[in-house]
Amino acid sequence: MATVTKDKTKTGTGRVVQVVGVVVDVEFDGKLPPINNALTTTLDGQDLTLEVAQHLSESAVRTIALASTEGLKRGDVIEDTGAPISVPVGDDTVGRMFNVTGQPIDG
Repeated sequence: MATVTKDKTKTGTGRVVQVVGVVVDVEFDGKLPPINNALTTTLDGQDLTLEVAQHLSESAVRTIALASTEGLKRGDVIEDTGAPISVPVGDDTVGRMFNVTGQPIDG
């Protein structure tokens, strides 16, 4: 199940500057992603989704990770998806159980 749709016209790349639990600050060279946008990175072979919660300055945002940040460190690359987190709805999702990022957890 895809939970994040990438809009190639709006994506940017940033770098982690601070990690405190599930709160991750990310610095961008260019335009900041809007609040509620989904950001992604790969951590230990798994996709990690973060949601922009606050603009800290003209170059940095504060995000909330939707899974464990263990192993995430300063300098890691973060990609803006250009869109908020979304979960598809339809016949394939009726009666299913999902985690917070829309991944099925009912086997």
